[in-house]
Amino acid sequence: MNLNIRRVSVPAQRTNIRCLVKASLLISGLFTLSYCGARTGLEIDNSGGKAGGVIGGSAGIAGSGGIDAGPGGKAGFGGFAGTGGIAGSGGIDAGSGGKAGSGGFAGSGGIAGSGGIAGTGGTGGFAGTGGLGGTGGVAGSGGVAGFGGSAGAGGGTSCSKIGSDMRITNNIGASGDPSLVWTGNEYGVSWTDTRDDANNIYDEIYFKRISLTGFPIGSDIRVTNAIGFSRYPSLVWTGSEYGLSWKDTRDQDDEIYFNGLSSAGVPQGSDVRITNSIGYSADPSLIWNGSEYGVSWADARDNNLEIYFRRISTAGVPLDSDVRITNDGGLSKHPSLVWNGNEYGVSWDDDRDGNTEIYFRRISAAGIPLDSDIRITNDKGHSSLPSLVWTGNEYGVAWNDDRDGNYEIYFRRISAAGAPLDSDIRITKDNGYSSLPSLVWTDNEYGVSWTDDRDGNNEIYFRRVSAAGAPIELDMRLTNDNAYSSLPSLVWTGNEFGISWEDLRDKNLEIYFARIACKP
Repeated sequence: MNLNIRRVSVPAQRTNIRCLVKASLLISGLFTLSYCGARTGLEIDNSGGKAGGVIGGSAGIAGSGGIDAGPGGKAGFGGFAGTGGIAGSGGIDAGSGGKAGSGGFAGSGGIAGSGGIAGTGGTGGFAGTGGLGGTGGVAGSGGVAGFGGSAGAGGGTSCSKIGSDMRITNNIGASGDPSLVWTGNEYGVSWTDTRDDANNIYDEIYFKRISLTGFPIGSDIRVTNAIGFSRYPSLVWTGSEYGLSWKDTRDQDDEIYFNGLSSAGVPQGSDVRITNSIGYSADPSLIWNGSEYGVSWADARDNNLEIYFRRISTAGVPLDSDVRITNDGGLSKHPSLVWNGNEYGVSWDDDRDGNTEIYFRRISAAGIPLDSDIRITNDKGHSSLPSLVWTGNEYGVAWNDDRDGNYEIYFRRISAAGAPLDSDIRITKDNGYSSLPSLVWTDNEYGVSWTDDRDGNNEIYFRRVSAAGAPIELDMRLTNDNAYSSLPSLVWTGNEFGISWEDLRDKNLEIYFARIACKP
């Protein structure tokens, strides 16, 4: 597949919601790789179609103005809306038809209707005919979301949020795309921030410590200081310090960078350039294996997007050469890398089969690809944005999938050898778009968080998943505000979950944090 790749500029309006990146790769005039929108970047805009999972309409995630718009539809999975929705082609509440669209608060049934918050279901309202109370569950016999809702005739959840949402950042810039880790004593979080640019466009990587109880510690620490865009942070903890990787345009090309941070969050020396190729390199996934780092990313140096890997020493020195993991005619992107104690496992989304599917491959400790690429999903829908974890015996992967007509969260187990186990398991079932999963393992079960617009705007949700992959209890809504909340980053501390996300409730994009406790 010989593609002519050139970089084009995509103007972006800055309202209270921002487009995290203002550039695209135009490949042979056929489609655009739009990396507008933090971790969701590198989705494909087919100029009018569903376009690869996050992109909708003819303009991608941010279109020419809002956060998830595009003039022609719902904006892919999890977007606010199109013409007639929350975002439209302008700002938060543009569109020509108000806030609802087909997945808004009331739908056609009004706010109250015959007993629920949203009448007899509306087109996408909150409840069904059973309303909130009904016959005994959280949402009566119809579920929280009416048709296809989360609840049944009973049930509940043993999990609850501890305290209130904690605002981590407070500045005039836009702060988004958090990467959260647990150190054993406290949390560390890194994110992308535009506070240092008077025009609120160019951004830098920032870091902050968060206490065990969720309170910010000290001041925000600026990690990068370069002319260009520094984005997509991937943060890990080594046991004594942090490692941080990101995508950077300071070299007039998109490259992967790295730096170590002390336990106090202080950068250790200069930023280290990991990649040095003509092609676009982005979307890094960094992991610590106990003695060195491994990083995987998507790279366009081969005139096609492929997954690459490289080892990095404890001092931040790149080891050996970049290793190409995939080699196919499709677009391979959004890698999620883990270490299992002996070797690496990486999952990504790939459109080599004519539609986007989830793939997996093993990588040796020396960075050598093992066996062949393994296809995990096989359905007519678009499966993308995997989140991979290792349990100690096998892998678990969550992703978003539109095989059911709208985007839902799916899950599957993968053996240590990379073989898919059992069948794909649907985790969410609601009328909204469920997307951007963040999966963790707790030693006996999984926890997964995601972005969901079932309530009329993007909110953060959470659910427990058994070791066998079965959803446990109900979806749990974590955020409850009238603004956009998205891009969750979930971790397990050994006793509870910690979660960070980006949020617009303060009329400016800020980083938030919350704790979640679950009873056995």
